[in-house]
Amino acid sequence: MIAPKGILSDADPVIQDAYRVMKRIMKGPARREEYISAKLKEAELEREFEVCAEKGKTEGQLALLVSSISTIESLPRCATSISSQSMGIASVNSSL
Repeated sequence: MIAPKGILSDADPVIQDAYRVMKRIMKGPARREEYISAKLKEAELEREFEVCAEKGKTEGQLALLVSSISTIESLPRCATSISSQSMGIASVNSSL
């Protein structure tokens, strides 16, 4: 299998397919930047949630973080759904 430019040829075929799908979906730099920013913010908030849970923060503080994560997850939802459907994988965000 020939890998697209920018991905190693010995990479897992699923990763290669995901790369191709995302490349097609996210043609514009603005959309790509928005998606990446949202994913980074989501990861940051999830990590903060884990730290708060470890420290025994109150449920109110944890609920606020969960609300923030849900808001962030709704931003790239369309691209994630399209990507998952294109690869034949069930959407991760289907429970949202």
